Amino acid sequence: MLKARHTYMVTLLAFLAGCAATEIPSGALVLRKIDSVYSRDKFISLDEGRRYACFLRLGGKGEDVVDGSFVVTVGFQGPYSGGGEIAFVRPGLKADVGDIVEMETYAVRERNVITKIRQKNGYPGPCSFVTNRFLWNTAEDLYCDGIEREGWQKVPGSYGTWFKPPEDWKTQKSSRERSR
Repeated sequence: MLKARHTYMVTLLAFLAGCAATEIPSGALVLRKIDSVYSRDKFISLDEGRRYACFLRLGGKGEDVVDGSFVVTVGFQGPYSGGGEIAFVRPGLKADVGDIVEMETYAVRERNVITKIRQKNGYPGPCSFVTNRFLWNTAEDLYCDGIEREGWQKVPGSYGTWFKPPEDWKTQKSSRERSR
């Protein structure tokens, strides 16, 4: 099994190559919207079965792969909003297109896990996309009212990504700094 030492990197878009990337620690939560939902057969056939095989190698169970157990998520909308991330939906949750969710992130994308549904699609609530102007582009970042009070932090950069570090993040961070 891969060690949790891997770090999930959020990088700016290709046209901003050369700018510094921001580290989001492995196991952090990120705020996402469900963009699409995979059927069991569609997920198993992705990349000629390589994603499914990787999911199993990482400890996933074949019986957990059912219609709706894998989704594609996005964190912002705008002119460059393509390229969502695939995530496993924790058993017992029912995630639908348009739902706002919390996703636990890992360097190995097949380990991303939807842990909580914050707001169901079509229901009013505290989550929405808010305008973020950067240079000549306009994008909309996903935001939920009051998440700062819950310990969420905004990743600096052109498009806002909100993340909540894992409980042991400060310990991980100081041990990484000592090892340099």
